Amino acid sequence: MNNPPTATSRSITVGSGAQVRFGNGTIRTFTITNLPQSVAPDKGVISDQSPLGAALLGKTAGEVVIYAVGTEKFSVEVVAVLPVR
Repeated sequence: MNNPPTATSRSITVGSGAQVRFGNGTIRTFTITNLPQSVAPDKGVISDQSPLGAALLGKTAGEVVIYAVGTEKFSVEVVAVLPVR
């Protein structure tokens, strides 16, 4: 019998959401999109081509993700993976 994926086993894909914890403890939820016209970082919608969006793809809850913006590196922890909307 197959069990449905849980928040800890599901990986982040285009269309799914990711709840992440930044280094300062702030937790934010993002939806990953591949539609440039839908990108709205202030509303939590980021591109799969953005530094953070690209780094999150394929990750699962509990993983620490490092991404770069220019020459500066940042890290976030994936707290939860949310279902595709």
